[in-house]
Amino acid sequence: MKKLTLTVIALTLTLITNAQMIEKVVDDMTDKTNYYSTINLIVANESKTEGVTIVPSIRNKNGKLTANSLICSIVGLGVCNESNKMIIMFDDETKFTLTSWNKFNCKGNAYFDLDESQVQELATKPIKKIRFTNGKSYESVTNTPSRNDYFINFYDELNKLK
Repeated sequence: MKKLTLTVIALTLTLITNAQMIEKVVDDMTDKTNYYSTINLIVANESKTEGVTIVPSIRNKNGKLTANSLICSIVGLGVCNESNKMIIMFDDETKFTLTSWNKFNCKGNAYFDLDESQVQELATKPIKKIRFTNGKSYESVTNTPSRNDYFINFYDELNKLK
């Protein structure tokens, strides 16, 4: 019985760590191709009542795939938001701060653009922790993300699709 349990756990971990992160979807009516991240990065408080999901936005420009913006869905950090801040700290203690560019909204959405150096850091460095602050209510959450190698794996898979 112990061997069966260990086998099931090992198989589950293998599937989780090797899960496809990017899905290609072709609209059969328009023949338009879109790419989506199938796994979200989650940063939440210990009780999972406040937090943010972070997903890279994938664009296809002239056949070249890029992901230089982040889409965030905010939960429990105020009703409305604007001018949100996100600080990403890496294992080597370096960090950068992003400010959302979208206007005031009460839908719980925030959008961030990344420059090339920020993309490079995300693609190569494990994340130590992330702080997300609602610029309207100033409520925030700081924690280690659900997967500290999320962006490393994401950009590696994106590069394989190029």
